[in-house]
Amino acid sequence: MSGSRPSLLVLTALFVLATKIIIAYNTYGTNDAITFEADIAKLESAGAKELYREGVEPTPGNKQPFSHSPPLIHGLLLLKQFENKSGLPARFWLRVGCALADLASLSLLWKIGVRSEAALLLTALAPISVMISGFHVNTDPLMVYAVLSCVYLIQSRRFAWAGIALGLALSIKLSALVFVPALAIAAGAKRSATIGGVAFACFCVLSLPFIWEFPQTIGTSMLTYSGLYKFWGIPAVSLLIGADGIYLWYERLGKFVALGVVGVAAVVIRYRGRRDDMLNNCGLSAALFLLFTPGFGVQYLVYLVPWLAAARGIIGAGFYAISGTFMVAVYTWGCGGFPWYSANFFSTKFMPPHVFFLGLATWVAIGIVAGEFAGRARYGKSQRA
Repeated sequence: MSGSRPSLLVLTALFVLATKIIIAYNTYGTNDAITFEADIAKLESAGAKELYREGVEPTPGNKQPFSHSPPLIHGLLLLKQFENKSGLPARFWLRVGCALADLASLSLLWKIGVRSEAALLLTALAPISVMISGFHVNTDPLMVYAVLSCVYLIQSRRFAWAGIALGLALSIKLSALVFVPALAIAAGAKRSATIGGVAFACFCVLSLPFIWEFPQTIGTSMLTYSGLYKFWGIPAVSLLIGADGIYLWYERLGKFVALGVVGVAAVVIRYRGRRDDMLNNCGLSAALFLLFTPGFGVQYLVYLVPWLAAARGIIGAGFYAISGTFMVAVYTWGCGGFPWYSANFFSTKFMPPHVFFLGLATWVAIGIVAGEFAGRARYGKSQRA
């Protein structure tokens, strides 16, 4: 890469960061923002146990469970402190954190060894990152950054620190478990035990005092979360073709199918693939999870972003074009038009056909991404050269 090109990448990354912050400052976000604000209010008025036990009802008739990891309680209260001191709402500060995590992820990709200018620019400009970190209001980009940090630390052979990074990822969202098989096959059994032990200790410490005071209430609430069912992937296809049998049972068992497929893929790579290529293998795990998950939120699409730097440029660009179009349609529908301010899906009733079919197109694009990662896991060469 020539001397001017790193400058182009840095300027692009800073421009995108500023764009995300401007969007965050000038918009409210999705109904996740409404829910987080209700969570914080419930924490302050009734405490963490009641939040886990009862959840919240941010708008009449839309009861929402609190299914996040206990450490997020500390994070929400910290965001409230930022709000009190700055006068800017917690939803703004959460999105600023996500935007900074995206920038830090780009830096980590360089440290890991990605040298493709196209791959890094695509990552910096990824439309789904701009929309999720700048507009949506959720913690998924923070979790992905923590997982990528774990990848870097395993590659650097700092396994205890890698455990802390994984513990932080799980503290943000338990869906980080999707990446554990790929991380484990790269680290090996003995080092995986170290990483897992440190991650568990980190998670437990950050969960205090709540995990000590009411563990059963926390576990019940967290394990019941399943995402939005009906309009994504296998359930959507079954709904479209009238396969009621699949539609009825997949809601209950689909999450086990998704995790099982991710686990089987890791075992196959362990014995027949390139187990040391964590970027590729984490990307495969994310793609397979998104293909088979029964529950879905558009913010889950960010799970793929950093790993696509290990794929061919045409695959990444194609996915970003299709998924970006889908998300523009979703948010425009939720906001009731453009420009966006508040995408309150609590108040929407019927998904427009064009949004539904763009979602299916995005799901098919994820299948293509999964095929790319699967092929590279066995035969391909990484773009890190």
